[in-house]
Amino acid sequence: MPQDHYVAETYLRAFIDPKTNRLHAYRKRGSGYFTPSPDSVCKTMNWDQTPKFLSPPDALGLWLKIFEPHWASVVAKLAASHDLAPDGKYVIAGYWAHLSTCTPAWRRVAADLQQHELDTIYVERFIAHAQTHLDEFPKAADYLPLLKDGKFRIEIDKDFTKAMVTTQLLKHQWCLYHEAWDVIWNDTDELFLTSDNPSCLDYEYGGPIRAARYLPLAPRLALWTLIDPENLPEIRTNIPPAKPSAGRRATTKFARDMNRLVIQSAEDIVLASEPKPYIPLCVQKYKSWKVRAEVRRIPVADGHYELIQTRAAERI
Repeated sequence: MPQDHYVAETYLRAFIDPKTNRLHAYRKRGSGYFTPSPDSVCKTMNWDQTPKFLSPPDALGLWLKIFEPHWASVVAKLAASHDLAPDGKYVIAGYWAHLSTCTPAWRRVAADLQQHELDTIYVERFIAHAQTHLDEFPKAADYLPLLKDGKFRIEIDKDFTKAMVTTQLLKHQWCLYHEAWDVIWNDTDELFLTSDNPSCLDYEYGGPIRAARYLPLAPRLALWTLIDPENLPEIRTNIPPAKPSAGRRATTKFARDMNRLVIQSAEDIVLASEPKPYIPLCVQKYKSWKVRAEVRRIPVADGHYELIQTRAAERI
C-alpha cells in the first residue's frame, strides 16, 4: 500500500539545509530532533484515496497532479524574478488550497466541526423525528434514551470529511487566486520555518475576526493574504486575478512572529533549513498548541448566534 505525501516533496525541498541536503525537524510530541530527507516525512498511507465517497477514488491525487509538477519551477521563478505572473499564481493557489484544507490538521478541524454540528443539531432533530415516527424506527425505545444521555454517540466518518474537503478544493483555489497577495522577501537573519501544516491562519497581522493566510515558500520567501470570499468572479477559465499582488520586505519582527505562528500551527513536526537554538525551545513551549475550531454561542432574545473561529490555540 503506497504512502502519499500530504505536504509534497517538491514543497519540502525548498527548506533543506544546503550543507547536508537534509531537513532539520523538531517534534512537538516527545520533543525529538532528527534530520530527515524530504521524501521521508509528511506522508501517510493512501492519503490521496477516498473510495467510499468519491468517484474516481483518487480525485485528490488527480488534483495534485495538476499542480505539484509545476510547483518547484514556479516558486524558483518567483524567487528569482520577483514577478508573480497569473499562470504562476494559479499554480500556487491550486496547491495552497490543498495545504489549507487537506493536511491532517485541517482535516481534523473539519471533522471536529462536522461532529459538533452533528451533536448539537442533527442528533436532536433525529430524536424528535424518531419519537414522532415510531413506525419507521421500531427499536427507537431501546437506543433513544442512550442518545439523550450521551451514552451512545454517533460519530462522523473521517472518510466523509476527507471527501468533503476534496470537493471544495476548486472554491478554495478560486478564492486564493483572486486575492491580493503580499509576496514577502526575507533578507533578515530569521529564516522562515515551515511544518507539516504550513498554511497558517494569522489574526495578528490580519484582524480579530477576519484572518489572513500565511504560507512560507522557502526560507527567504513567503506569501500572505487577507481572505475576503465575497464578490469573487464566476469560476471560469483564462481570466486574470481580480486583485493585484505586491512585493514586501520582511522585518525581523514579522519573520519571528510568523515562525512562532508556524510552530503553534504545526500538527507535530516543525521544519527548518538550519538549526537554531531557539527552535527546540519554542517547539517545547508550544507543544500543546494546534489549530482548533473555537465555537462560541452568543445569547439573543429568540435563541443564539454561533460564532466559529479557527486558530492556533493551546489545548485546554
